[in-house]
Amino acid sequence: MIPADFVAVALVALFSAASTHTMGQVVTALWQVAVAVVIAWGATWFLRRRHPDHLEMALPEGLIVVGLVWVTWTALRYLTAAFDDGAAVVSWAVMTGTFLLVFLGGWRWLYGYVRAHDSLIPKSLERRLAEQEQDGR
Repeated sequence: MIPADFVAVALVALFSAASTHTMGQVVTALWQVAVAVVIAWGATWFLRRRHPDHLEMALPEGLIVVGLVWVTWTALRYLTAAFDDGAAVVSWAVMTGTFLLVFLGGWRWLYGYVRAHDSLIPKSLERRLAEQEQDGR
């Protein structure tokens, strides 16, 4: 799950740098978002460690991760970047929040769909498919 999150946030960092015409600062964006993911995973694990769900689940863990990455990255960006005004911060935060929700939340929703789809196959059919696979049919 951590590699999927790192790939997703790297894509978000690249898209946000491209959309704001700041490709020269992409390295800064990548380390900021990597730190944000590590903090988000640690905080989410701490908050949800007593629950049997896993951090790859879309709700509620996925939304917690997305929200914490967004808040942490926005704070790091605000502290290290020279924004002209408050509107630039808000604009950047809305853009990255949307990208994060689509990418970080998106792979979790797809994972949940695939996992649910696999569990809908009746056990008798699973046995027959496994037998056919063993027989080489």
